[in-house]
Amino acid sequence: SASARKDGSNILGVSTNDRWKPLWSVGAGWELSKETFYTLNWLPYLKLKTTYGHSGNLDLSKSALPVAGLFNDPISNLPAALIGTLNNPSLRWEQVSQLNLGFEFRTKNNRVTGSVEYYRKNGTDLYGTAPYDYTTWGQSSTITKNVAAMKGNGVDVLLSSNNLSGRVQWTTTLLFNYNDNRTTAYYQTSSYTIASLLGNGHVIKPVIGKPLFGIAGYKWGGLNQQGNPQGYLNGQLSTDYRGILNEARAKGFEESGVEFVGSAMPVYFGSFINSVTFKQFELSVNVSYKMGYYFKRTALFYGSLFNTGAGNSEFANRWQKPGDELFTNTPAMIYPANANRDQFYGGASIHIHKGDHVRLQYINLAYNFSRKETRLKLYANIANLGILWRANNQQLDPDYEGTQSPVRSFALGLSANF
Repeated sequence: SASARKDGSNILGVSTNDRWKPLWSVGAGWELSKETFYTLNWLPYLKLKTTYGHSGNLDLSKSALPVAGLFNDPISNLPAALIGTLNNPSLRWEQVSQLNLGFEFRTKNNRVTGSVEYYRKNGTDLYGTAPYDYTTWGQSSTITKNVAAMKGNGVDVLLSSNNLSGRVQWTTTLLFNYNDNRTTAYYQTSSYTIASLLGNGHVIKPVIGKPLFGIAGYKWGGLNQQGNPQGYLNGQLSTDYRGILNEARAKGFEESGVEFVGSAMPVYFGSFINSVTFKQFELSVNVSYKMGYYFKRTALFYGSLFNTGAGNSEFANRWQKPGDELFTNTPAMIYPANANRDQFYGGASIHIHKGDHVRLQYINLAYNFSRKETRLKLYANIANLGILWRANNQQLDPDYEGTQSPVRSFALGLSANF
């Protein structure tokens, strides 16, 4: 199979090569089980497949022409216009190429069916900020250009099995996904170093060689005998928080007092669904899982506590007397608060935990009223049943840290098809 198209956009540059983008894909499949040399009786169906294609992306908020917003001048009360987006005639399509390799199969009597697919994706000419001579405009020193690149690869697996048949029917479906992505190029490499990953990992930070959503923390050296948190400056234990913060901004991974921890997005994820049918009754249970990622727990900031009253449960475990440093990592309370001390402690690696967990998504019970021309179903559903297992010891919900987890919900309904 093959497909091709040519898309154009008048928001892009003035040259034809920038405005128009050919998009195409090719695919091939081979039903291997139909060949005369195929002799696997226990696997009566096996198909190999592959696709390769190119696609493109646009950001409609960007343009080759200047974009202005209208307003009334507060002095003259006359209508005026202010340029909010500078003209960018070199802007062009983002380019994405993807290769897929996989196979589909069915065992004898369809006892087990499924598919396995591997994909590899490369993105080039991706949008990113680049330096701009702000003296020619004045509003910003950067402009969006096609200056970034990334690569990603992953595996998608779908398996279904018929465990029991007859009066009692039991089926199982397993979804498994693996995804890994990395930044491979970016114009402003000096602006995105290890210090860029000191947040919670919820925003893309293009650090070359690291995941798009990475997370890092200041190396933790424990509390000293005065209850002050210790980090590393020039490779040595230190409480010079300003120096630690400045070193992190100026140096690379291995040279500063910051350590990269891992991806803030699950690398492995999926669901495990079981359905049991007996006569007109059907019971379904969905268990989901996420593995191979990290999250950052909200820390105690004494500045926020003093200024706004925003506290944290860590306060109960704070250092209060010499010797407490052997049992706690929560710093002593000092007044007035030291902003650099708070920033270092809040970004320390001790607040980064494994996000791996298994969650009970829902339980659904239904009763089917069978009629020749009418299908009537009464169902009851319980959702957001909570976490069955988690890797962190603080009983935190990795997906909703700092916010309330979804409340348990109940639903009762009736559906009909005529």
